[in-house]
Amino acid sequence: MSAIRPQPSTTNGTTDSLQHAERRTPHPSGAHLPEAPTVSAFDLPVEHPMTPEEVAALLQIDRETVYRMARRRELPAFKISSRWRFLPSQLQRWMEGGLDQRE
Repeated sequence: MSAIRPQPSTTNGTTDSLQHAERRTPHPSGAHLPEAPTVSAFDLPVEHPMTPEEVAALLQIDRETVYRMARRRELPAFKISSRWRFLPSQLQRWMEGGLDQRE
């Protein structure tokens, strides 16, 4: 036999717990403001990292030059395990002269 739990009473479509939450955190002006939407990491656009081969084709240089520049921190890069990867947005800023990797 299962017990039936009483449902929270509602007033104008809101539960008591929601009304209680509104009473706990009133806005200083007394006006009720809607909650700001929360943004999770899953809502943000995903930037796909580029491989050294793709960067070499983009910059029209040899792939080994890309590796050498990444090791010397002359290109904005990071490693996933032992593989170099490059974010397009950081490469774009680097090409525009706004990203100095030797800092």
